[in-house]
Amino acid sequence: MKHGLAVSRIKGVRMVCRKCQAEWLLPLDAVSLPPRCFNCQATVPTEPLQDALRGIARLKNAVVSGSSTFEFDAVIEKT
Repeated sequence: MKHGLAVSRIKGVRMVCRKCQAEWLLPLDAVSLPPRCFNCQATVPTEPLQDALRGIARLKNAVVSGSSTFEFDAVIEKT
């Protein structure tokens, strides 16, 4: 029984500014990330965000290509 979103279906990450609530979608294959929020100019943590996008993309590629013997789901919980 699946409880989350299959990693093979993930296309990107939705980013929401905590300061002004501006949001945008970042594709997993994003080459460059905005250094600041387009609305309020808050600093975006580009290095850890780029690392996370690349990690998700690598995991997705392993699952889709069949090189992983495991299936992965993105679990979304209400806090």
